[in-house]
Amino acid sequence: MTPEQLKLIQQLAELGDVTYVKRGVTSLVNAISEMNSKALELILEDEVSYQDTTKSIFFQKLKEVFEDFQKEDNKLIPYEGKCNSDKCTNKNKKGIAFVGNKSGRYINFIIEENENGSVKDIY
Repeated sequence: MTPEQLKLIQQLAELGDVTYVKRGVTSLVNAISEMNSKALELILEDEVSYQDTTKSIFFQKLKEVFEDFQKEDNKLIPYEGKCNSDKCTNKNKKGIAFVGNKSGRYINFIIEENENGSVKDIY
């Protein structure tokens, strides 16, 4: 972060409640693992389509998934892998399984990344 950016953040912090969230795949994985809807809403970009739908619809559905997981789990543990299915076009794409720390239930995502590290798509 540049000195100018740090100064701006300090000035904003003086004004009140400020949240700094770095966008990118690592931040996304952490927010999903923590089932942190507030961070996730800031990380996901408005103009990007997620799973062939709008950010707001994708975000709402993911919040519902979090609520279901939170009945038993307090975090989701990420495990990296790749799709091995011969029945879809995602074969060999990197994915992440998020497994409930108590229930063992899981949800899988393939997360595509842009060259600059931002999230290109989630499905």
